[in-house]
Amino acid sequence: MHGLELHTFLPFLQCVSGILKNYTSTGNYIAVVNSEYNFDIPVVRIQGSHIKLTSFMYRKFDFYVIDLDKTNIAQFLQIFHEDGNFHAGNKFLCIGRNISSNILESLSYYYIVNAIFLDSYSGILKTFFPFEKANLHKVNTNLQVIGKCSDTSRLDQNNLFPNKLPEKWTNSTITFCQTSIEPLAFVDDKKKGIGTEIYRLILKTIGATPNRTMIEFDNSNRRQEFIKQIFISRTCDFYVAGYPDKFFELTIPYYIDGMYWFVPSPAMNKNYNFIFGIFSTSVWLVWLASILCIAWCWYVPSHSNRKGQGLFFEEVLLCVKLVLEQTVKLRILRKTNFILYTIIIFSTFMMGNIYKGRIVYVLSGIHYEESILNEEGIMKHNIKPGLFPIHMKWFRDERKFFDYMNNNYQICKMDTTCEDIAAVERNIAVLRSQIIMQYRNKDYIGEDGRLQLIRLPNPTMIVHFMCFFLPGQSVFPQINQYTHYLLQNGIISKIISKYSLKIPAQNRKFYRRVLTMQLLKWLFVLWLVGLIASCVIFTLEITRSLA
Repeated sequence: MHGLELHTFLPFLQCVSGILKNYTSTGNYIAVVNSEYNFDIPVVRIQGSHIKLTSFMYRKFDFYVIDLDKTNIAQFLQIFHEDGNFHAGNKFLCIGRNISSNILESLSYYYIVNAIFLDSYSGILKTFFPFEKANLHKVNTNLQVIGKCSDTSRLDQNNLFPNKLPEKWTNSTITFCQTSIEPLAFVDDKKKGIGTEIYRLILKTIGATPNRTMIEFDNSNRRQEFIKQIFISRTCDFYVAGYPDKFFELTIPYYIDGMYWFVPSPAMNKNYNFIFGIFSTSVWLVWLASILCIAWCWYVPSHSNRKGQGLFFEEVLLCVKLVLEQTVKLRILRKTNFILYTIIIFSTFMMGNIYKGRIVYVLSGIHYEESILNEEGIMKHNIKPGLFPIHMKWFRDERKFFDYMNNNYQICKMDTTCEDIAAVERNIAVLRSQIIMQYRNKDYIGEDGRLQLIRLPNPTMIVHFMCFFLPGQSVFPQINQYTHYLLQNGIISKIISKYSLKIPAQNRKFYRRVLTMQLLKWLFVLWLVGLIASCVIFTLEITRSLA
């Protein structure tokens, strides 16, 4: 009976039950650790000196009753913290005879302030104020008496769990971690960054001395474990980052953005496309098919007439000359000849004028290849998706693109290596948030003033930029509150606008379109083909006349 005399045990049990009734409500989850006391309210019992994770139900408890004489409190808190079933803001009633400073330091290490201590022998209730000196890392371990179980009326009147957090953390150096992702954070501390500016301002407002530590993730999927370890090791007190994680406690988003694919901008058309790309394949086929059809309709009646057969090749040569827009001497012997010549002249005139007008337009302007508009375009152009492997889970619903990505993706860290490859080699699409690329775009402007990387219209995911804390971390409420204040008053928007760099107009260059030999060489090839065809026809005519 924990050394309690029989006549004091009943008041002691009533005291504990009264605390539970006063500071819990219906639906609260109460954990009783290594204690055999029976209470008249539902509780979950956790027994054993070696606590195993499999014995826990996967839900955070609201109130803990812990027998300190049978529990290694440091081990218990570590296991609960690692399992994710823990929030430092919950209430703790610790029962024991010897409440040492080590126990208080273990509680403070996990930012537990809502703890009261019941001496199992005397029935005296005590508490501690770890941050009485406004120092987050150097806690006060002095216990203060707040009541006695025998004086139930006083216990009912007093608030056993008052607010123990200071208004200002004037004696604290609070460290936040960031990953180097420009413009959210720069390695060079003088350049600051969006997140750096915001949370330095907030920490100074709450009286703390801000300190920043840069960290870098590897490419594995163990991001959550990595952040947990830097918190446990006290590398930093909170982490300024993007997209949320369910294990941590999160501030409201200081910025909401979208993750987009950034693909190479359309390249200038190849020179041969200036000529052969004017008409589509279907137009060429329809035109040639119509001429062949008409020629066939003309040839059949001519072939049935032996006299017409002798003139057939001569008529074919005339048709070819008409197509090439050469002068000819027409001998209209039959109505079919007249119809054929008329159709060829008008079709050649129509196609020739369209072609000439179009080629002048093409050669006098700058024209580009087809733009990539979606994931289908990425696959069609055989472009590798560049992203972190942990981002691939976002595309599982798009089965076709997900399979393509599995076979072709390239790992892209948060530096600019992949953007450089995409802009120069033009074989990678990079997954980035819009705010990052708005800042980096100034480095990816071509000689013609165009952006070398363009954004696809639809975001793949909406990203919330926020801060991560251990659940119940003591500075979280104030930092979250001041983040809200800065958002409401437009201060965060003003900070972000400093880093959303626009492309300066003077960087854009526009050129006259001078027709160089490089552009016109394919025209000369066509001219040479026409010259050879004309010479062949001329030779055939001379040969026939001499014969």
